[in-house]
Amino acid sequence: MNKIRKILYIGLLFSVVAFIAVLVIICRSRGRRDEKGSETCSQSADAIICEKDHEINASVDNNKEEQTTGAYVVTSEVEIVEESETTEEIEVLEEIKEPVHENVILNGPMNGIWVATVGNMDYPSVGTVDSETLKEEADRIIDLCVELKINSIFLQVRPCSDAFYKSDIYPWSRYLTGEQGKAPDNDFDPLAYWVDKAHENNIQLHAWVNPYRVTKENDAFDTEYNLLCENNPARLNPEYLIRYNENLYFDPAIPEVREMVIEGIVEIVENYSVDGIHFDDYFYPGPDFQDDASFDLYGTDFDNKLDWRRDNVNKLVEAVGPAIKAINPNAVFGVSPSGIWANKSANNPEGSETRGMEAYNQLAADTLKWAREGWVDYIAPQLYWEIGFEKADYEILANWWADKLSDSTTKLYIGLAEYRTVTTNKSSAWYGENGVNQIMRQLELNETIPKISGVIHFRVGSFFENELLREEYLHIIE
Repeated sequence: MNKIRKILYIGLLFSVVAFIAVLVIICRSRGRRDEKGSETCSQSADAIICEKDHEINASVDNNKEEQTTGAYVVTSEVEIVEESETTEEIEVLEEIKEPVHENVILNGPMNGIWVATVGNMDYPSVGTVDSETLKEEADRIIDLCVELKINSIFLQVRPCSDAFYKSDIYPWSRYLTGEQGKAPDNDFDPLAYWVDKAHENNIQLHAWVNPYRVTKENDAFDTEYNLLCENNPARLNPEYLIRYNENLYFDPAIPEVREMVIEGIVEIVENYSVDGIHFDDYFYPGPDFQDDASFDLYGTDFDNKLDWRRDNVNKLVEAVGPAIKAINPNAVFGVSPSGIWANKSANNPEGSETRGMEAYNQLAADTLKWAREGWVDYIAPQLYWEIGFEKADYEILANWWADKLSDSTTKLYIGLAEYRTVTTNKSSAWYGENGVNQIMRQLELNETIPKISGVIHFRVGSFFENELLREEYLHIIE
């Protein structure tokens, strides 16, 4: 009798183990909808290529195994199926498993470039629903990136509470199609196309997101608000909004705003094989942001409103990285803040020898803390001034950032101001050859500072507009 009980006990134990294994598979697969390998990615034969994920499945033990396909490094995980399981059970497991993300691994220094979509600065040149035009313009930019040996594209996919991708949270951007909420024709998904084309050329594709900005045009509040479509989260949740200098912003103090921003990021990382999520310098838009009501409601633990504002942004930044890594451990999170953390003063002796706008005090962005704490994988301060500029010297700031992060594992990239080289102001230090020479000098200086691990160029349009810039840059990278 004891022997029978023992057999029954062992059988029950194996049943429990098998059940747990299935639950683990389900949990790993839940929500990981990757457009490249999913059966639903047959939106359009010429919109997305969906083959690569189907080709990487391989039999391995219960551990993850790295596989290399060209410039891609992917991980594949396949569970061993017991002989006792039926064919039907195996088919169920195969349906549950979904393809893993593919990412381009960055080898060597960062050589990135921003592609701005707000105001149709870089892409598209004008809003259109024509998918063929959108593809052609993307191809033209990516071809230039290949020529410039760019290894990372930072594509602005959410400029103003909108989307350059299929989203259940944000409407299609009017900068994409000319009308907010209006989709491109032929079921075209721009982000999927950009990811695919960038990866085909061994270029990373980072999704650049503006978390708080709702409208952009100055002195046009009524017009801008009326252009928001009815399902825009700003329209659906007017209590989230604060008006500042004729524009609208989501209030960073509201917990639901923080949750919405993170949900939007999760949506991107789940559905697209982006290599990272990227924020720029837009946080609190100014020190006189009218958030007294929010401070009364949420700031009871703070005596100082500025400390409270910084804490609000800190909470968002700290939460983004883990949300990304939980879905795709290979994807990175980084920020490109205003170049001056804080000016050196009696109250802040750690600041730089500068006299300019401060992220710490004016935008409530403690960017140095984010890097030191490891909340970001990289930081790319926008050093948009020339070497020798009295109020904000590029050389002083480059060395300041390198010194402050000398013991940090966070990578330091520098945001360069190629956009200034297209100025028509003859009295500017950036006019003509002077501006191009300034960029070349900055690149040379960076090479002498070991902590600097690369650059990001602002912006791709500058290389189209300034032929001399393009020629000189091609010369130094040969």
